[in-house]
Formats: sequence, structure tokens, C-alpha cells
Amino acid sequence: MSALIDAQLAVFALLFFPSLYCLFRHGKTGILGWFYVNLFCALRVIGCALTIRDEHNGTVGTAATIIMSVGLSPLLLSAAGILGEARRSRSGKATRGLEWFLVIQFHLIVAVGIALIASRGSSLVSGQFTSTDKALIYAGLAIIDFAWILLCCWALFSLRMRSRREISNAVHQAGTMLLISVFASLPLICLRLVYATIYFTVHSSTVKTSLALKVCISVAPEMLVIALFVVVGVLTRNLNEERNRIAQPHTVESFRPK
Repeated sequence: MSALIDAQLAVFALLFFPSLYCLFRHGKTGILGWFYVNLFCALRVIGCALTIRDEHNGTVGTAATIIMSVGLSPLLLSAAGILGEARRSRSGKATRGLEWFLVIQFHLIVAVGIALIASRGSSLVSGQFTSTDKALIYAGLAIIDFAWILLCCWALFSLRMRSRREISNAVHQAGTMLLISVFASLPLICLRLVYATIYFTVHSSTVKTSLALKVCISVAPEMLVIALFVVVGVLTRNLNEERNRIAQPHTVESFRPK
């Protein structure tokens, strides 16, 4: 297991810097999505570092467990933020108010679900797991599952959005790339949710300590989602500049990665 933690630490430490690059390059329109991509990498690096420390000391740390579990929320919120940027890039400024309203509502739903899970996660680690803790964790998992379903519906609805006249083909295409990356991430995020459900609901230590299970439906999906977002983010790094360019009249430059 220590080799897996070391691998996670190395991968997410490497992904942190290009995700930070995307955060600055995508500007205000993409700030939420790329902030959470960056935050997810940071949480994984911190969580892995704490886990390595606990293994070295021979202890089971509550902080490491909570940080690793809370990392699920930035994964969902990063997908939602990138989806919002894709929608605004494909449809123009007319829907900006509605987009922010939807994003805020989605954040509240995820925050409630994660808060319920995190507040009782320490009880699971300490072994003092009551029926109340169990009910609250189940409720939190149900809310997170509902948030994932909402994200799927939101992404599907986004396919039907029409481009407005002020949107150039280049901006629309870049927005479509972001939208495709969100679609590709949804099955992987679902696998991560399945692992969280198994971890908090199955009481078999054999299942919880299964390295194959952890790699296949937890670690690998997380790495693939973040790597996918970072690659697409770098490919569309000039999207913010192109949006600003078309906002100014009498300019005809095309959108080209530098």
C-alpha cells in the first residue's frame, strides 16, 4: 500500500503545476473549475503525505482519512466548474446569471453531502460507529450520488445549447472540447463514488484493504479525471484570450494555441 501512496503523491504533485497554469490561463470564466482541479491535487498531495507520516509512525491518522475522503468534493466541483465554462463558451454571455445560480446550487448540494460524510468519518476510524453515524453517512452518500446525477443531466442538456452570434467558431470548438472532457470524466467519477459507498457501507476489512479494488475504482479514476482535465485545459489555454478578443469590435484574429 505504501508504494501506491508514493505513486499518488508523485502523480498529483506533477499534475499540480499544470493545473495551476490552467487556473491562471482560463481567467475568470474558468476560475471555479480550475480552482477545484488545483485544490484536488493539493488535497491528494497533503493526504498522501500525512498517510506516509502515519505509516512511518505506526498510527492511524484521522486527519489523513478525512482529507482523502473530502477530496471527492473537489472532483465533482471541478467537473461542474469546467462544464460551466464550456456552457458559457458555447452559448455566450446571455446565460451568465443562470449559470452562476446553477453553480451555486450545485455547490450547496455537494457541500451538504460532504459535510455529513466528513463529520462522521472520524467515528469510522476510531471504531465508535453508532447507528446515527451510519444514517448520516448514508444520507451524505445519497446526496453526493444525487449531485452526480444532476451533473449528468446538466451535461446532457448542454449538448442542446445553441451557439449565439457573438461566439466565434474557435471559442465554440474550445468549449466543446471542455464539454467532451466532462462527459468522459462522468463514468470515472461514478467509479470513485462507488468506492466511497463501499468504503463507508461495507464493514469487511478484507474489502476495505483490497489493493486491487482501491486501484481500479479509486486511485486510477481520480488520476485519469485530473489528467484529462489538465490536458484539455492546456489545449484550450488561449480560450480566455479569444473570448476577450471577440468582445472587442473589429478584430479578426483566429484562435490558435501559442
